[in-house]
Amino acid sequence: MRTNYKTILLLIVLLAFAAGIARLFALRFSAGDVYPPYSSLRSDPLGTKVLYESLGGLPGIDMERNYGDEDRIAGAERATFFYFGLSAHMLSAMQERDVRALERIAAGGGRLVFCLLPDAGPPVERDNDNNDDDMEDTEKPAGKEEAAKREEPASPEESANQAKSEKPEIKKDKKALRPVDLRKRWKFDLAHAASGSPPPQALPAAGFAAVLPSGLTWHADSHLSGEGGVWTPVCIRDGRTVMAERKFGRGSIVIATDSFFASNEAMAGERHPELLAWLAGANKKIVFDETHLGIRENKGVVSLFREYRLEGLGAAVLVLGLLFIWKNAFSLVPTASGRENGEEGETAAGRDYISGFAGILRRTVSPSALLTVCLAEWERTAGTGRLRAGEKKERIGKLIRAQQGQRTGEDKIVAIYRAAAKILAERKTHD
Repeated sequence: MRTNYKTILLLIVLLAFAAGIARLFALRFSAGDVYPPYSSLRSDPLGTKVLYESLGGLPGIDMERNYGDEDRIAGAERATFFYFGLSAHMLSAMQERDVRALERIAAGGGRLVFCLLPDAGPPVERDNDNNDDDMEDTEKPAGKEEAAKREEPASPEESANQAKSEKPEIKKDKKALRPVDLRKRWKFDLAHAASGSPPPQALPAAGFAAVLPSGLTWHADSHLSGEGGVWTPVCIRDGRTVMAERKFGRGSIVIATDSFFASNEAMAGERHPELLAWLAGANKKIVFDETHLGIRENKGVVSLFREYRLEGLGAAVLVLGLLFIWKNAFSLVPTASGRENGEEGETAAGRDYISGFAGILRRTVSPSALLTVCLAEWERTAGTGRLRAGEKKERIGKLIRAQQGQRTGEDKIVAIYRAAAKILAERKTHD
């Protein structure tokens, strides 16, 4: 009993510990501080959850978080994508396929809003000659130059293998994964210049005074500069452009060097709804991207079960598994109890027919009735063999019947069995 109390106490302690850990994780995830800054999943001052839920509360607005590829979102060409807390080095590290997906969204009527981390500094310089300034695919057809440089193969089989290994699809995959410098691609530049103390506020540029706030606290020292007049200044701070817009097909692209105006802290103390409304644009679908913050959805077994509502099937499989383990760990056939001596009978796992027969006897015949059952079977079959009813048979029967109704232990049963064996041996001697 003491062991049982210790086991129950240990289980209680383990359950309390597990409940505490679950509560701790629930508190952390409810606050959202486990997520990166400017994530829409954070409810602390560094997150953007207030803006996300506020926009979602507006009538006719469809809100969504993106944890994967943008081009897989339904109606992406008619949506506004927000990228808050974007690091500056990502401007020169995006892959070609991702940039092309963004360009397709903007060209189809979507709006891309990139807001950088405050004081992120200039992006990393990359020597990449594969960037296309005019956003056109200028790669030459694959195969001609390579064929000119290729030496003549030694055999037709080798020629066929080389032709298969140089498929255009492989070169397209390599091109899709190459890094792209958005500054060269979209014709803008990002510079960093420290400002005085206190930093001046950002003011609306010419043509935006009617739709933007007259003064906006700006926490970033970076500024933008465009090439060829394709970018229109939106906000200016200390004579430098800190927010700019570019028309792209039927859509537009906006770049800002700060994300503080979208944070939960700004929503509480420095809220500027006119700026947020202008950033969202006229699209009714708004998407907050989380992939650039490192939050990407990896669909595992649990995610698939939730998506296809297979929780009941999973619970049923779990119950069947537990029943299978229980069935193989414990016998479902009750064992016979020795009521005379208060001991429970044992269950033997048989490996052959003799062991199986012994196991059946243990389950069905109590020790006190064993000799009586043996006598009945012997009397039923004795007349078919050499042994016939006679004096020896009566002696054995009288010996066994004498112990019926008495409390017989194992030693006494063995003694009676040996006495019966001696009587049978006397019979064999006389024969």
